Amino acid sequence: MREDQGAVDPLMQPAFPPLLVVAGFPRTGTTSTYKNFEAHPGFAAPVRKELNFFSKAVQPPLAEYERNFRGRQAGQVCVDISPMYSLEPGTPARLRQAVPHAGVVLLVREPAVWIHSLYTQMRSYTLKPPTFRQFLDDGLFLMPNRAESVRLPIKQGIFRRTLDAFAGEFGDRLLVIDFAAFEKSPLKVLKRVEAFAGAASYFTAKTIDGRAHNSSALALRHPAFVRFLLSQEALIATAARLLPAPILRRVRGLVYYAGKSETANSAASIGKDDLALATAATQADRAVYETLFRTSPFHLGTTLRMGHARG
Repeated sequence: MREDQGAVDPLMQPAFPPLLVVAGFPRTGTTSTYKNFEAHPGFAAPVRKELNFFSKAVQPPLAEYERNFRGRQAGQVCVDISPMYSLEPGTPARLRQAVPHAGVVLLVREPAVWIHSLYTQMRSYTLKPPTFRQFLDDGLFLMPNRAESVRLPIKQGIFRRTLDAFAGEFGDRLLVIDFAAFEKSPLKVLKRVEAFAGAASYFTAKTIDGRAHNSSALALRHPAFVRFLLSQEALIATAARLLPAPILRRVRGLVYYAGKSETANSAASIGKDDLALATAATQADRAVYETLFRTSPFHLGTTLRMGHARG
């Protein structure tokens, strides 16, 4: 993905700069990942974390997307960290059609803990949230920063559908990572993603921010009506348009990065009854997760053996 990897015929250069898309899943450290790549000199990160550009069924001109990276310097890789891409089946094809040379990263979390964390996040900004049992039964998920909802096939499984779709479109331009590895060693994972994107080495024990940002504990520290207002797309778009980038980043930091962090990807933070419900509801995804990461926390798209990947 680097621009300086050998001589390239100008007529054959891609219309869009090098691009890394961290497509999720949500609740797998994507906010921490954004915070780190925002500080990386080899990447151009937009002021907004979640662009969700390829979520749109009718795609606006790509130039509108590229404006999010107007501060990009020569040699930098654009980075789009939009975890909701992983929950929308049409995203992989739209992304590949628009930017076929993009690299994609998916982080995958132990399913029972993941679905509970996803529910906790939704509950933090939903004024009248369903019970956890209701959420598992109907799968209705209100998208953060968006007006619409999606219905997740929780009991049928979500992981296989998403992994197959991205692997089929991107082949070995897809990197799949076990979130447990990110929790254990953020530095190791960030360096792997850095290399996958073709960026120069930057991350060290001194340069990374290893805190858990926007964790379940952090999500619940604000009143629901405050989180609801902060999740409204119109407000976010207006702030991004009117506020200078340094101020916007400072305000965002107060929302996502302050306070006590969640400690671990562990069932210890889930009540016994909720854990039992989540474990039973995510059997399909648990089978995928356990098979996928049995021997390694990292996989390229063509090694997933879950669908027919094309390079």
